[in-house]
Amino acid sequence: MANSWTEALSCTKVVIFDYPALFEAGRYPVFKNLLKTILSNKIDVLVNTSFHVYNTCVTHVDNPNDEELKSEADEFLSKLLHAGRLVVESSEMSVISLVKDNLDQDNVCLITGKRSSLITQIREEALSGNIMVCVFDNAEYTLYKDLKEMREGEVFPDVNPVSSSTDYLDVAIYVNVGDAVFTGDGDRILLSEKISTGAEGLVFRTDDPKRVAKIYHRGVMTPLRWMKLIRMTQMKITSDGICWPLSLIYNQNKEPVGFVMPAAEGYTLGAVFDGQDAIYERFPEWDRRSVVETVCKVFEKIVYLHLFGIMIGDIQLKNIMISCPSKVYLIDMDSVQIDDLPCPVGTEEFTPPELWDRSFQSFLRNSIHEDYSCGILAFAILLCGQHPYNQRQGHETLREEIATKSFPYSPDGKDSDQVPVGGFDRIWQALPVQLRNMFYSAFSEGRRYETIEWYAALVSYNNELSLKKFPDPEAYKLFPYNPHKTKAADINYSRKRTIRDSIIHVPEADDPTSSTRKYPDKVMYNGRPIGVAFVNQDKLAEIELKRAGVMAPVNDTLNKPAGSKDTRNGSDRPAATDKKAAAGKGPAKANGKNQKGKMKSKTFFFILLFLFVIILAILYTLTK
Repeated sequence: MANSWTEALSCTKVVIFDYPALFEAGRYPVFKNLLKTILSNKIDVLVNTSFHVYNTCVTHVDNPNDEELKSEADEFLSKLLHAGRLVVESSEMSVISLVKDNLDQDNVCLITGKRSSLITQIREEALSGNIMVCVFDNAEYTLYKDLKEMREGEVFPDVNPVSSSTDYLDVAIYVNVGDAVFTGDGDRILLSEKISTGAEGLVFRTDDPKRVAKIYHRGVMTPLRWMKLIRMTQMKITSDGICWPLSLIYNQNKEPVGFVMPAAEGYTLGAVFDGQDAIYERFPEWDRRSVVETVCKVFEKIVYLHLFGIMIGDIQLKNIMISCPSKVYLIDMDSVQIDDLPCPVGTEEFTPPELWDRSFQSFLRNSIHEDYSCGILAFAILLCGQHPYNQRQGHETLREEIATKSFPYSPDGKDSDQVPVGGFDRIWQALPVQLRNMFYSAFSEGRRYETIEWYAALVSYNNELSLKKFPDPEAYKLFPYNPHKTKAADINYSRKRTIRDSIIHVPEADDPTSSTRKYPDKVMYNGRPIGVAFVNQDKLAEIELKRAGVMAPVNDTLNKPAGSKDTRNGSDRPAATDKKAAAGKGPAKANGKNQKGKMKSKTFFFILLFLFVIILAILYTLTK
């Protein structure tokens, strides 16, 4: 292991520079010293497209705490360009490709960051070579003589023992609407209104309209969660669109109850991408570019968090909110994985198969696991909620489709027999060739593209849409060649329904008078329709009893035991209708009246039928 810059770079002619090194050390004087050494020794710095893409994500996320970092990146590139020492390899997005091309070079040094996905890739592929490696960890750095020494030195951490603790932090005073909570600095925060209730806790509006507070239920605040929240609030991630814990909050007894975070607005992507009708109901003006802008905004935030070594873990559509394509929010951030503190939750259809059937809090995810989940997410957003392995006439479960890599889409878009109905085959055909090939390679062949590679391909697609590169005008529509069906004006919604329809409540697919919307394009996995029928069991029971000649009981007295209290009059006496029924009079009278009414109706019907036959006979005679 080398001990200084002088020793490390004295014989170096080329530096392979990984952007996470700048993200780690760019705020500290050590990075300026590194740049001086590179320039004085006339060393060429080799970067690829990923440097620009990472820098773009940092710029777009716009964390005020990164201003110095962005300035340092500009100075770094400017000085290298001026000295003629910057070499850009534009054909490669992944830095590991540059490493593999120079494995046997003695005069090459790799400079990276401790939380870079590059280290995970080198470790997973067990790469060896003569390349010297410098790994930055904030202001500190470690020099390794080759890749093997780096793999042995940069060991993947073990899970923190606190994650297995079943204890929890209890509180003597619980807080709710109207109560005040306090930050660690003593600032008072008023819980003004409850927004939502979840499995872990409640979310409240506060007296600051830009901030909300999450208050945990009793028994939820585990040592793992509290330790993670402490670390998160120390990281100072204050970006719009990332609902990151900003400060811990306590009750008046100074007991921890939750945290404050930025407010989000809009709908979850899970609610938006719930069929064509659901999308157009919330965003009627959307086109294809709206969807692509949305997924780009989501991915630039994920890429930014990856620079901190943060694994989102529970990636899914329900953990992302949107009010418009330019305002996208990552929510439920308190469950993410940080360093040796795991993400204890996950969603199977977004989780790589090698992690199935394991307790999420018992292991640490790495960047390769996250790359898989991000590929699923990119596909699901571009195809308006469809999972890549959803298909018609396939296996019984989605789990089997994922395990066998049964991907129903072909690269050329022609073989679409297995693609779910609803226009998704047309969306697939309208995608750029690059994305179709990446999806096919990922989901049919098992290749793991880096998250930054997905982001770069999505940005390229967005640019093509904005520059009108596609000759087919249908390529710009939300659902190409599958226009949203408007409500027909000539449908008679006032027609009488059958008794069965009235009981089972099956609304017309496009009936605007229906209180329950039915989405005809919403299909379950493997094409099985999701039913919206709701059987009114009480009404069915009443009709069956009437058919048997027995009067149905009033409301909920059918299953009420004898002598039970009548909740409507508040006494122990049976209701008046029950008295009559007990005397054997009430039901008999009611049934007699019903029978007489039915007889009158039948008589009237037969009289009309008889008159109609006579009229037909007279008309026939006259025509003769």
